[in-house]
Amino acid sequence: MDIVGYADRLSAAPGDVVRFMVSTIAPRYEASIVRLIHGDTQQPGPGYKDEPTPSTVDGQYVGREQAIHIGSHVVVADTPALRLTGSLALHAWVYPTTPGGGAQGIITKWSAADDRGYGLMLDATGALALWLGGGPGQAVQLSTGVPLRASAWYSVAASLDASLDAASGEVLLVQVSRPAWPDDASAAQVRHLTEARSSPTLAPLIIAGHAVDASGTLVSAHFNGKIDAPRVFGRALSPAELNALAGPDMLPADLAANALAAWDFSRGISSTDVFDASPHGLHGHTVNMPMRADVVYFEAPQGGAVFAVGSITWCGCLSQDNYHNSVSRMTENVLRRFLLSP
Repeated sequence: MDIVGYADRLSAAPGDVVRFMVSTIAPRYEASIVRLIHGDTQQPGPGYKDEPTPSTVDGQYVGREQAIHIGSHVVVADTPALRLTGSLALHAWVYPTTPGGGAQGIITKWSAADDRGYGLMLDATGALALWLGGGPGQAVQLSTGVPLRASAWYSVAASLDASLDAASGEVLLVQVSRPAWPDDASAAQVRHLTEARSSPTLAPLIIAGHAVDASGTLVSAHFNGKIDAPRVFGRALSPAELNALAGPDMLPADLAANALAAWDFSRGISSTDVFDASPHGLHGHTVNMPMRADVVYFEAPQGGAVFAVGSITWCGCLSQDNYHNSVSRMTENVLRRFLLSP
């Protein structure tokens, strides 16, 4: 389209300020306010009709093209604590929906423009991978070589032990589905010996993508699916410790001292804030409003509460097993809470 635009609100009262965002390839464009009477141009209707409403908006404006950057993600500002150049470990729960659809970022502090940083990724085949970048032309991608299944939850982790000696290191990659399948062909635990290390970058840490360059203004390789409980550690973790991260605790007590960040998406779920549950307070914010949960319940500070579900099949599940099911019980509990609230 040669010109597109939108207002920053759907309705306004007298005295309110409305902003209009316009993108066009034309050097100039004309704008005016009209009262829309009929917007359908299809026959046999009356056709398009509007009524001019004179305002200070009427006139010509300088046009410019403004790109729309799609994709939802979390941004955590750059900080020296996250500029890891030696041993590290990354862990998250993921539910991929399009594994094999291209590289997808899970937890990354990566600048694609100069191949610097590190990142927990799904590679182009849908397998778990650790990216390590030492600078231009020095990017290394280490993978399990085993694609994840679509629409299944996995505990995924990468650990780099850089303490072996100055010239080598060991990477451990672990992916396991939950609940685990018997003889699951998509489960993998793979070790790699590598000399690769991460070179520090000023790019922000991105959850569900990676930065195009150190500015972090643009993000690519967005993750398709769900991510929960992403965590970053400043040392290598053993297989037993990685297995503990696949347990119910947000941050196991014996690993808390080594955690640089542990983001809890359940906190501040009605906002764009993303909270770090570790002592370091490396909080972030969401971009392009990613869905924070399939089921949401929160109470407003001034009173009232919201219960929302992300599935259109929710109501259809209520009557299963004569209403003796978890969906029905959760709905009943919420309704009782609403009814008992003052």
